[in-house]
Amino acid sequence: APMHGVLAANPDWRVIDKSENVLRADLDWGTHPKLLATFPFPHRLTMAVTLADRTLTVSTTVAATSEQSVPLCYGYHPYVTIPGVPREDWQLHTPAMRHLLVDDRGLPTGESPDWPGGTRRLGTTELDDGFDAVDEGAAFWLSGGSHRV
Repeated sequence: APMHGVLAANPDWRVIDKSENVLRADLDWGTHPKLLATFPFPHRLTMAVTLADRTLTVSTTVAATSEQSVPLCYGYHPYVTIPGVPREDWQLHTPAMRHLLVDDRGLPTGESPDWPGGTRRLGTTELDDGFDAVDEGAAFWLSGGSHRV
């Protein structure tokens, strides 16, 4: 979505394929005046969610449905919890990568220092930034107590 929360609980998704471990759905943005009022670029949004070998994969495709280009990029916020463990005590594990810094308005600054990776206590850390230069197959996880996500 072009802005945080625009599609939260949107009832207009259409399931186009469903199997034991795959769900594909689409939303035709251009047919919904309220969505066009928020982001005036007609497009079809298709998501495929697959669970295989304990790996969740989310693929997103955006296709313009008019002659007008659709200027956007996508990112996802995972919302997870670890039962019985306070958030500040969770352990965050990331691979080495490049941290794409943003300013106080959430806009990229152009700075991209190396992020060393490893495991650290989450504490009060909030990450709403971009990262790139991540090796294929890299592992990210949160852990606490006997749980790991």
